[in-house]
Amino acid sequence: MLKGFLNRILKRNSSSSYKDHLYALIYCGGGGTRLWPYSREKTPKQFLSFNGDKTLLRKTYERIEPIFAKDHIFVITLPDYKDEIREILKEVPRDQVIIEPARRDTLLAAGLGAIIIKQKDPNAIIANLWADQLIEGVDLFRKALVTTGVRPEYAHPGLEYVRKGELYKKTGQADTYRVEKFIERPERSGEDPETVFKDKRALWHIGLWIWKADVFLEKVQKHTEETYKRLMQIEKHLSDSDAKEKIEKVYSESEKVQIDMIISKDQTDMFVVEGEYEWLDLGDFNVLWKMYKKDDKYNSSLLKDGAEWINMETEGSFVLSSGKRVVVTVGVKGLIVVALDDAVLVMPRAEAQKVKKVVEKLKEDKRTELL
Repeated sequence: MLKGFLNRILKRNSSSSYKDHLYALIYCGGGGTRLWPYSREKTPKQFLSFNGDKTLLRKTYERIEPIFAKDHIFVITLPDYKDEIREILKEVPRDQVIIEPARRDTLLAAGLGAIIIKQKDPNAIIANLWADQLIEGVDLFRKALVTTGVRPEYAHPGLEYVRKGELYKKTGQADTYRVEKFIERPERSGEDPETVFKDKRALWHIGLWIWKADVFLEKVQKHTEETYKRLMQIEKHLSDSDAKEKIEKVYSESEKVQIDMIISKDQTDMFVVEGEYEWLDLGDFNVLWKMYKKDDKYNSSLLKDGAEWINMETEGSFVLSSGKRVVVTVGVKGLIVVALDDAVLVMPRAEAQKVKKVVEKLKEDKRTELL
């Protein structure tokens, strides 16, 4: 399925196989604010382990390694994380780790990756992947690499959705549909999450975009001329002796734009594949509660490095702790408890999305040692 789909993306007069032009761009710059205090700016969730000893970044790389040539796997990140990435992904050459000068949201990051990869290969096809997602069922994922949607399991207020239209191609394990509509995340649009969830054609949009680099840049030009202008300035400076300084200046002048806000404006010739693998967006502690094995009272936990939890008459709660400490809960229901060396978080599990407000408060109070 993947071979036929990608060959149609290439120009008809090209004699090359799609494999010669297939690249991966792994995004590794997110701060993971909704998993504070476990995830911090210095150690965001992509550098943490949740299911086994391997980090999410390492798992992302190993998931795609059999599909892509080693010199076709790129990582885009921020200056603070470059050393960590080079330590975790020793196989990735230094010139394939793209450093953004500053955090300017996902559209500029995608554009920077696209122009750098396009400079290497004008016919490049880029699969955009995120280092902070947990995916189980690797074989199914590889068969459905162009997937941008998975069947939702509950009414998530913080995720975008994509509504599948008519069937384009049936293959059994990764059926391809035309995109009918992108649906903005309910927490932003104000739409009722339950209403979106009940739409049988609406899939969680997991952000796995695949496109030809030049086609993507045409879309950017069409919908946000300002960002396109900045990207063309960057492209012009890539080979300059003082490229770093010039690109930093362009970045400092660029606006912040999310990639989905642009791409969703133009659904021409867009397709979605419904993946059958298990996908988790580790976007809050409620997701972690769902992820781990429950006891008979629907409690779950992530205990690391000798941590212990004694729960008495506790129901529907999640505890995360590390280090040699004992967490005790008595007579509580539906709580999140995160106990670390320098911070303890206690809140209702139903309010898990509000952790981001805690981080905003810490920034406002200039408590940088806790971020």
